[in-house]
Amino acid sequence: MDDVAANTVRGSLMVSVWRTGLLIFGFLVWTNLAHADGIQYDGIIGSWNLYSDIDPMTDDKDVFAVDEAKSGQNNFGKPVDLIMGCTGEKVKILISWGEVVGIGDNQLEMRWGKPNKPETETYPSSPDGETTFLYDQNDDFQMDPDSVVKRKVWYNGLLMMTLIHVTEEAGGGLVVEITPDAENTIEVLFDLKGAKQVERIVEAACGWDAP
Repeated sequence: MDDVAANTVRGSLMVSVWRTGLLIFGFLVWTNLAHADGIQYDGIIGSWNLYSDIDPMTDDKDVFAVDEAKSGQNNFGKPVDLIMGCTGEKVKILISWGEVVGIGDNQLEMRWGKPNKPETETYPSSPDGETTFLYDQNDDFQMDPDSVVKRKVWYNGLLMMTLIHVTEEAGGGLVVEITPDAENTIEVLFDLKGAKQVERIVEAACGWDAP
């Protein structure tokens, strides 16, 4: 590889790392963490890039995986990412759009694998409207370990993770479409390859076992 090619590759890698750092910093902010400086890259599983971070206050390890959309991008030509992780001992599964798509409830058109037809689903957004939470484990899970609420919250998260890896196994990936206010429709395809392995890592980090 000549110097020009090497510099091009090096520059592309730096941009990728910088963008991912900003993305994960946003993820940590919305999950009430403020220690994004120590983010560590842990490699690739399928289409997922793995990262981890140690909370300096508690020494708890947070893990998160980022699956960049295989096709499609936002209205500014930037990538859209599906993120699954355990942070603050809570599981989060979200789509980071990189632009404001709507504050409050986000209405998505979703196709979970080739065998299935598209369905309209509604999920909550982050306060800035740039993230859609497909699953967000709330405090009730840990506040009352024997409650019905814990079982409901746990099963909701388990069902979402199961749905993701079953979609990967079925083939065709996850297609998601959203129309931001006064903007063009965004349609993206997530490959999801390696989702089952990623889920096991996230579950282990959060100490998930059947309640």
